[in-house]
Amino acid sequence: GWLAASALSMVMKTIGAIVLFHPTRALLKRVLPAPGTGPSLEVQRAGSWSNRLVAVTEAGPGEQPTVVTGVCGDKRDPGYWSTSRMLLETGLALVLDADKIASSGTCQPGGVLTPATAAGNVLIERLRGAGFTFKVDA
Repeated sequence: GWLAASALSMVMKTIGAIVLFHPTRALLKRVLPAPGTGPSLEVQRAGSWSNRLVAVTEAGPGEQPTVVTGVCGDKRDPGYWSTSRMLLETGLALVLDADKIASSGTCQPGGVLTPATAAGNVLIERLRGAGFTFKVDA
């Protein structure tokens, strides 16, 4: 709500102030990793990620909610390989599969959309083809 938004705003302003002033910026440069010092190629190739998802429907009076679980993941490093692949596949879906997206009936045109909202199942299928895992359990 309002309190969380205010707190986040204050944190962002504080970070901005720290970066803006030379003495604190110099201190940050000593503490933070230098550009180009990310994980090695071996570490990236050995990386993987998996998210377990749980969704609960709203239930009317006297009804039991439905619980749906699922898993999504990739056998590649989440910070470099998977993120760039998701961006690439989203761009390709929007450019090359625009007709499929429009005819799917699940995606709505609009202003600023998340990749899932903009490309829906077309994006999921592209990501599966790129090696990502998406599984829904009932």
